[in-house]
Amino acid sequence: MLLQTLQANHTLILKPANWNPPNASNHLQFSWTCVNNKIGTNETVQVKQSLQVSSSIVGISSFSFDIIFEQGVYFPWDLNQDGVVDVRDLFILAKAFGSTPQTPNWDPRADLNADSIIDIKDKYIVALHYGEKYT
Repeated sequence: MLLQTLQANHTLILKPANWNPPNASNHLQFSWTCVNNKIGTNETVQVKQSLQVSSSIVGISSFSFDIIFEQGVYFPWDLNQDGVVDVRDLFILAKAFGSTPQTPNWDPRADLNADSIIDIKDKYIVALHYGEKYT
């Protein structure tokens, strides 16, 4: 059965914490990307870190924050990996619906059954888990 092959995945999570001053997080957004989605044992991968500064920033001339590394567990049907299967995940799937790896709107996150087409089978998997929350 298809659903028996789907299970939780582990991922590396980088997130900012301990902002100084605390309100700096209202005006600065930390993000990161990595080309590899799997990191093997003793493997080194390159990541790109970005810091966006809001145009509304006022009164902050210096800041600091910690970058926390965590191992996270996510479920494939939580397409945006935010811990809840909701309309945002359906939106990702809808944008990629009907696509294959050769089409511009291809999003591999939405190919839940790994058959190289985003179709009703993938939508069914998201719908089956709709409303689930993970911590």
